[in-house]
Amino acid sequence: MNLLRGSYTILFFKLSGAALMLIANLIISNLYGASQLGVFNLMLTSLQLSALFSRVGIDIFFLKVLPNLKDSADITGFLLKAFGRVIITGLTVTVIFYFSSGFIDTYIFRDYDVQDSLIWLSFLIIPFTVFTIIPEILRSFNNIVLFSFIRNVLLQLGIISSILFIVLTGFNNIIFGLFLGAFIAFIISLVILSSFLWKLELNLRNYNKYKKGLVRYSVHMFLTSSILLIMGHVDKYMIGYFLNEENVGYYTVCLKISIIVTFVLSSVTSYITPKISKNYQSKNYKALRTNYKKSTKLIILSSLPLIIIISVFPDFFLSLFGSEFMKLKSILYLVLLMNIANIFFGPLIYVLNMMDEEIYVRNILFLALLLNLLLNYFLLPIYGIEGAAVATLISTVFWKALLFTKLRQKLKALDGAEL
Repeated sequence: MNLLRGSYTILFFKLSGAALMLIANLIISNLYGASQLGVFNLMLTSLQLSALFSRVGIDIFFLKVLPNLKDSADITGFLLKAFGRVIITGLTVTVIFYFSSGFIDTYIFRDYDVQDSLIWLSFLIIPFTVFTIIPEILRSFNNIVLFSFIRNVLLQLGIISSILFIVLTGFNNIIFGLFLGAFIAFIISLVILSSFLWKLELNLRNYNKYKKGLVRYSVHMFLTSSILLIMGHVDKYMIGYFLNEENVGYYTVCLKISIIVTFVLSSVTSYITPKISKNYQSKNYKALRTNYKKSTKLIILSSLPLIIIISVFPDFFLSLFGSEFMKLKSILYLVLLMNIANIFFGPLIYVLNMMDEEIYVRNILFLALLLNLLLNYFLLPIYGIEGAAVATLISTVFWKALLFTKLRQKLKALDGAEL
């Protein structure tokens, strides 16, 4: 499967998942309003962040280890150890989240009492964490179709099915729809993984113990992913703190519309990462450079039509969520600029992580997060959600430019050639 075919297979599933999530958000915003949409997205973000801390970077570490393991006993040993570590860290995060539910309810959800829902969410953390690492196992084995379906579509299918069930039955608890959808996705993904491993004839009784430390090696990737995800959601939390859930709903809609332009970026990155890992481990730096340049060119050229469509027809996309969202055109343009900066430099983070530069990536992203927080702190109270959009734009350009410079230096040091 070549770069174009593999990337566009992932893109197809990603667009399908985005369409399903867009439908879910349209249903919530039109039937329940911007405030309920804000609560729904804050809950989903809380679940995603909890799973991130539970994984401790092991999901990314799969891409660095599994493609280079040939013996089935070694593969089984690695998977058993990885799942064991995830269960342990997941339990820790569950306990912390459970006892922090009152604090989160008080300081993040300003206009709603959701502590009971947060407590129920804590019991979903381990299943949801397992759900999020399953597609990375499949990607490590180069099963692009199953990886793409679980990663990009399955959760959305579960959520929208549950929301429709709630609407049709008049249950009137939109948060329950999120929980039910996530649990359905977990069960189905577990069945798919079990079937896949059975076809590989992996025997749980026949395994070689994986002797290297998992968390010790994956922690830097975990910190990178943590910072990146926090940076992607911190503005929503700060909007919730300084303003209210309604403004979170407004900002979330702009993010969801503009994020479409990064779908090609994430699709190409998903496909190219295991190949970059193999190129680097085999010291085939010419192929590594070629893969990066081709993938970046594909990302830019494929994203341009989406950028043009959103730029020309912003009113159409905003009107889908209701007339109250029509006033957000300037916010949409700012967030769109941020995502244009995202695609311009290509798949930097995963490429550098596969090249043993995870510590440098972590440090730069941490500085960008501090910059984002500082800018949000000063701009949000004065300019509202426009301030949050400007803060994210500036911090994104900052870390992208530094990582691109590092990649050029790294490749030149390896074989003397320019990127």
